Amino acid sequence: MSFVAVDAIDEAAERTKDFLLPFSLGTWVRLAVLGALTGTGLSVPVPPVPSAPEGSVDMSTPTAAFSAGPTDLAVGGVLLLILAVVAGVFLLSSIAEFVFYRSVADKEVRLLPRFRQYFVPGLSYLAFNVFFVFVVLAGLAAAFLPLALDGAASAAFAVVWVPLLLISVLAWGVFGTVVHDLVLPRMIETGDGLLASLRFVLPEVRSEWREFAVYLVLKLAIGAVLGVVTLMVAVPVLVLALIPTVVVAAIGSEILAAITVLIGLLVAGVAVVGVGVPVQTFVRSYTLVFYNELTG
Repeated sequence: MSFVAVDAIDEAAERTKDFLLPFSLGTWVRLAVLGALTGTGLSVPVPPVPSAPEGSVDMSTPTAAFSAGPTDLAVGGVLLLILAVVAGVFLLSSIAEFVFYRSVADKEVRLLPRFRQYFVPGLSYLAFNVFFVFVVLAGLAAAFLPLALDGAASAAFAVVWVPLLLISVLAWGVFGTVVHDLVLPRMIETGDGLLASLRFVLPEVRSEWREFAVYLVLKLAIGAVLGVVTLMVAVPVLVLALIPTVVVAAIGSEILAAITVLIGLLVAGVAVVGVGVPVQTFVRSYTLVFYNELTG
């Protein structure tokens, strides 16, 4: 018995080769930009808010509740700026998911027109991700709440609830993969919204659950192999590029050492892009081929 997920590997490799060759610097650079954006996660550390300094005004008074010194205003402004930048990066990352898929499907990379075209779908995908993370974190918080109980209750909780928690996290991960790998291509193909596309995709996944299970396993395996290959190329290049830095630093020239570091990082970056662009393009191609076969 042949599975679609297995057959899709060869077709995805052929599509990737046809897209990336013959070499075009502009195409590779634009794909590298998309790869950098789609690699952005949703987990960003929130900067700690400074506590009130010792001897500050009593906040229980009505007037003190609205008082703020220049330092407080500056900190607030910096935090707002950070939040705005983070929100902007998240939005760009969500839009770039659509642009990357569309670029692979069309075998043509057009950044600005596609970013404008997929602004609203990207915004809806960002809203879904925020809600998704909130639900997962709320579930984890509720699940671990009994740990505050005494030792016997905590032990019972661990035996009963931890396996269920792991299953729930796995289920949420599978659901997130369904949205990213199947719902987004459906939105691009039909122009439907996220919920309408989800209502179309879920019955397909339920009816072809064996195909989807094989796809998940193969995608994890492919990702692991390609990740190892990327590291095997990037790490030696980075080490070789930084060796001259050590030599120059030993001589004592700080300026030359700094220049050498920049050149070494540039060379390593080029190596990572050289490996990362084909890897990410192949993964997207594989997803699109599987989607077309599953829903076609």
